[in-house]
Amino acid sequence: MGCCISILHNKVPSNNRIVEHINHSTVTLVRESLPNEWYTYCSGFWISENYIVTARHCVDDKDQNVEKNSIVQYSTYNDFIKNENIIPPNGPTTVFSAIIVADDITADIAVLKSIDDVNHHILNLNRKPIKIGTTAHIVGHTKGFRYTYMRGVVSQILRYKDEDDNQDHLTLHITSMMNRGNSGGPAVDNDGNVLGIASFLRLDAPGMTFFIHRDELLELLEDNDIRYHL
Repeated sequence: MGCCISILHNKVPSNNRIVEHINHSTVTLVRESLPNEWYTYCSGFWISENYIVTARHCVDDKDQNVEKNSIVQYSTYNDFIKNENIIPPNGPTTVFSAIIVADDITADIAVLKSIDDVNHHILNLNRKPIKIGTTAHIVGHTKGFRYTYMRGVVSQILRYKDEDDNQDHLTLHITSMMNRGNSGGPAVDNDGNVLGIASFLRLDAPGMTFFIHRDELLELLEDNDIRYHL
């Protein structure tokens, strides 16, 4: 089975160790544009040996219905050609498959179960209170680039409601330059604990980005008896 390093072992880990841990805990969702040519479009992250979390809008193809057990394809940090000096970036060398096992349209969350065996790290989920001012480490695939990293700060905790989008969930407003391609990726604190899931941003207010609060994810996992790493 895929083997994992679950946690950051140092009490105050270096920034490099945090970034490396998040990179290996994060996947990129990919689609085929031409035969054997793949492009990245969203992000996701491991919460256990087999389960991946992403944003629901990354897997619904603008359809209100998500078909359970439908296939989502992804690649891991180790599956990209390691040449960061090429623009546009290279695509993945290997593609894996997962199936959709749970989703929540109002909270914009989907949970996938990998049907392939891969090596990866795991991000922790716990109920430690999230405080305003918490540093957020963010990894995603901004504009199709592989594994972009940025830092932000939790600025507000507030409920987002939008009847047109069927959205009603608790969010974290995090100051960051998140953009398209980050959706579904994690925001993580200094201890390696998930704060939230990248969901949407305000185009009229640069740096105003919103993440689904971790508690919304915990509720979905527990409602569906999905085991995760504490």
